[in-house]
Amino acid sequence: MKTKAIPFIAAVLFASTTLVASAVLVAAAPDGWKVLVDRTKTCQISVPADWVVDKFSPSSAGAPDKQASMTMHATPNQTLAKAKTTFEMLYPPKKVVEDSASRVWCAYKADSVAVDSPEVNWYVAIPVKTSVCAVQIDFKNPSMESMMKQLAESMSAAK
Repeated sequence: MKTKAIPFIAAVLFASTTLVASAVLVAAAPDGWKVLVDRTKTCQISVPADWVVDKFSPSSAGAPDKQASMTMHATPNQTLAKAKTTFEMLYPPKKVVEDSASRVWCAYKADSVAVDSPEVNWYVAIPVKTSVCAVQIDFKNPSMESMMKQLAESMSAAK
């Protein structure tokens, strides 16, 4: 009887740990934000309610004052490591915020942004099933960082 209980308890502990870890990685979006889902229905992200969704791309949106924008996409059949390598070849990171098995988050300077500009550019990617969900976030005022962090942390697998 005791030998059957041990695998069961181990399975319960593993499942509980996995659920708690998943809950920690995906922060809830603030009340009133709207959820955007990419065309493949793989990824979702939340943006402030007043943001304008691009009429051609349902996973792109921007602030009405044009001070911030984001574009999210899913890349099927790709690992997080491969997505990171590809992005870093195109946009060398200026700062690594997170580099873990569950998320890659780096700051970079887009080619279109002046070197002395305070504009911030982030690339955030997470693994989802056999795909990678990634978002590029750009904001012109560093005081928006807290809100943009909430936006980045709201990205998850589509529900």
